[in-house]
Amino acid sequence: MAYSPIGNLGFYLCALSDSAVQSTISLQPFDFLTLLTLNSIMKKSSDTKFRFDDLCIVRGKNAEGVELTAADAIQKKFADRSGEKVPLIKEGDSRRYRKNLIVLGTPATCDRLQKLKKPKHDGWEISVDNDNVTLLGGLPRGVLYAADHFLDSINITRTGFSIQKKCVREEPSFQTRLFLDYGMENPDFKLTDADLLRRHRYNACMMGIYTSNAILLKNSLPKVYRLVKNRARAEKFIQRERRRAQHLDIMRKNFDIDYYIYFTLGIPNHLREAVYKIYPEIKGVDHPDSYESAHICPSNPTSWKVWHSIVQEVFDLYPGATGIYLDIMHNGYGIYCQCEKCKASGLNTFPIELRKALLETYKVIKKNKKKLIYHTWTSGAKPRKGKSSGSDSGKPWHLPGDKPEWVFRQVIDWTPAEVELVKMDTWGDCLPTAPLDPIIGNTGKHPQVVQFQLAAEYRGFNKVPASMVQYLKDRMSVCAERNVSGVLSIIGGWMDPFYIFWKDIINSINYEAFAKLSWNVEMDVNEIWRSWAEKTFGAKAASSVIAALKLSQAVLEKSLAVKGINFNDHSGYPDSFARIWETTWDWSNYWYPDSHERFAPTPQNIIEIIAEKEEAISLVRKMLSHIGKARTKLRPAHYRELKERTDWLLYYVTIQRYLAEIYFRGYNLEEQAKLGKADVGQLKRIDHAVAEVKKALENLPAIAKKESYYQEMPHKSMPRYPIYPWLPSHSEGHPVRFANMLRDRAASICFRISCDGKMN
Repeated sequence: MAYSPIGNLGFYLCALSDSAVQSTISLQPFDFLTLLTLNSIMKKSSDTKFRFDDLCIVRGKNAEGVELTAADAIQKKFADRSGEKVPLIKEGDSRRYRKNLIVLGTPATCDRLQKLKKPKHDGWEISVDNDNVTLLGGLPRGVLYAADHFLDSINITRTGFSIQKKCVREEPSFQTRLFLDYGMENPDFKLTDADLLRRHRYNACMMGIYTSNAILLKNSLPKVYRLVKNRARAEKFIQRERRRAQHLDIMRKNFDIDYYIYFTLGIPNHLREAVYKIYPEIKGVDHPDSYESAHICPSNPTSWKVWHSIVQEVFDLYPGATGIYLDIMHNGYGIYCQCEKCKASGLNTFPIELRKALLETYKVIKKNKKKLIYHTWTSGAKPRKGKSSGSDSGKPWHLPGDKPEWVFRQVIDWTPAEVELVKMDTWGDCLPTAPLDPIIGNTGKHPQVVQFQLAAEYRGFNKVPASMVQYLKDRMSVCAERNVSGVLSIIGGWMDPFYIFWKDIINSINYEAFAKLSWNVEMDVNEIWRSWAEKTFGAKAASSVIAALKLSQAVLEKSLAVKGINFNDHSGYPDSFARIWETTWDWSNYWYPDSHERFAPTPQNIIEIIAEKEEAISLVRKMLSHIGKARTKLRPAHYRELKERTDWLLYYVTIQRYLAEIYFRGYNLEEQAKLGKADVGQLKRIDHAVAEVKKALENLPAIAKKESYYQEMPHKSMPRYPIYPWLPSHSEGHPVRFANMLRDRAASICFRISCDGKMN
């Protein structure tokens, strides 16, 4: 039997009238035009239509806060589109019920939903039948997510809306999805920012890296308060914190977003002199050869009396806070005391001190019925002394090592189970190529939050394209497999006065990817890229922009790394030979058992190092090629920013390529000199590399040549991106000066060998 398009279409339309047949019908092949027509009809036929005149929104009788926000959002959206206010009523008021209902709530807040299967955590479900739409949340926050998805899914007209008749259910991969922005110092933190967090489905945030500036101990320790010299400044911080607390409390009520206060262990700077005058016995004894300090003596009970007062004052400032995020590191730890009493009790050892600090902090936490999230940069090496004399003066300090259990194992075993432990995803610092930390998924009874650094000093200071979508997918998938309970995104780390992360047209893909993967770690990265690029740059330009920006992950990994290991920390240029030695040998290489072989300045290694850097340059040129293909499809401002920031990336990787060559060839000369010889040919190659560094600087766009990171742009007419050009901590000529310094060192070695036949 022959099938014509009309015949097939008529057969299909008949079949649609019988719902029992729809699921089993099988059609013969037909042409493409018919297929498109049928798909369109099938979509329309599966939609259920609701009229505003027949509709009311029903909230649970126990609903409050975020559920009311969700109901109000639906009512407002309908009113904006139709001019008609659909009634919003409380469950039980049957007199006002209409033919069709939108019911929203959780089994705990809405009687009509009690028998439904509750979604996991703050997951949600939307179900549609001929009469009603049900928006079900596992928690009240889930109702808001359901409302957001509902409003994004429906087709609204002047008289009503249509929605596909089906059940949609989503549950999060991670129970906690936490956001931290070091730069959120603004006391006028607005609810528009809370809306941004809500739309990205963060259910917790962290505020106030400088909260300690607002601690005065006025009521708890008045003797100390009277001796504080800069009380007026602290009072200003107190007023700021109170305003911010009000904003955060409103955010928590309306959007059900928990908030934690960022705090560090130790006596705040502005209080130390006063505290030590009143309680001189609490001042600890510093280790004579350690990076860590000793603000307080952990073996003295008075130390913890003062600390309890400090922690309590945090909660007095932020009574609505969920808890404290305690970061040991940022105050220099503060408890590494080496007095005789601490030595006798074992409190001079780092793991025992950490345990004591956590337990004492937890006393105040528990009294206030709050939560404690604990984070330290250490994952477990015993103190070690570095080879360098750079910024840390070669002093031992607690960095991750080959025995991660040394510190954290004791924290895991000794602290209350409800304390959440935070660990960076990387073993080491937040380096693009550092291995996954072995502590992840191994915290025993403790819930664990894994921290991801999305921007700033480890990803090119926000200045250059720095995609990490695939990186996030790979690592967050492992976290989910290991039953990690939460993930944390860090936005910041390097304070950029001009940078607003959600206005970054290029690197906002990282924030988008983190948000989507933290909710659904199974999500396809290609879909994340596509939806973001089409929304940001338009459908026509999307494919070329994606092709370009995807390459930036490999570019950074290769330019910031030497054979897979970081070349210099914090994405910046080194500023001394000691510093580059330190970061190469005492930081980066420590995490790999074969690091000495990787870093050895052998001719073969130097060839491989240069090849890796050349590959990074080649990838940037491919990025520029893709951007060029998209030029006619992009808005002029978008093209300009993509082009200029990728040009900055090319400059950056070029500098890194030649500095790496200069350093390792010079290092090779030093090794040769120990044997009483030197390959003068190396010096010629170093001279060529120095010339290339100078050439790269000369080719740097004028807009990027600033004497100071904080300097205003010279011309107001210049394009003002949400981020600003390179060289954040050095003047524009720094790479050339450093290259010349390394070159002079190499030349000196060659000269001494030629004269004396040995190194002095």
